[in-house]
Amino acid sequence: MKEMFTEVIKSIKNILLKTLLEIKILVTGLWKH
Repeated sequence: MKEMFTEVIKSIKNILLKTLLEIKILVTGLWKH
């Protein structure tokens, strides 16, 4: 059970990091225009 929980947290963190990076790229792109 605990291992599964850790895996879920890991995948959520990965998704959040990817989303943050995408937002950052979008904002930077908009800023330059």
